[in-house]
Amino acid sequence: MVVCKCRKATKLYCFVHKVPVCGECICFPEHQTCVVRTYSEWVIDGEYDQPKCCQCQAAFDEGGAHQLTRLGCLHAIHTSCLVSLIKSLPPHTAPPGYACPTCSTPIWPPKMVKDAGSRLHAQLREAIMQTGLEKNLFGNHPVSRSTESRSPPPAFASDALINAHTQ
Repeated sequence: MVVCKCRKATKLYCFVHKVPVCGECICFPEHQTCVVRTYSEWVIDGEYDQPKCCQCQAAFDEGGAHQLTRLGCLHAIHTSCLVSLIKSLPPHTAPPGYACPTCSTPIWPPKMVKDAGSRLHAQLREAIMQTGLEKNLFGNHPVSRSTESRSPPPAFASDALINAHTQ
């Protein structure tokens, strides 16, 4: 486990910049086209090929003409290629059938970043929503957390407990 510059513990490592990255920082523009794997993979073999789209195999342009999406397996893909890939599969495809073209890891839920509130989850979720097939991919996985405040359950709503909490 290593610590990202934002002070979060992480297993992920940017091979290009040689820095740890978390589920938030991996989505920053400077890491958008980087090769990101686990820190232990980097220790074993830090060599890497220039990254390219895992669907069309085109090299990523530095100008950012194409929008990119980082999959949960950490491979990067043009967002338009991801949308085309998802739409090309039969509508009865089970959620695990929607997989990364490179490593066959299911696209959802993200495998390498477990924090459902991370920027990687949000960006991948947005890209999937562009297809209109989000129900097929998300299956039974929760895709959003409620931001509304919830009242405490009845067992904890007694005056004595509420007053003890505010003292």
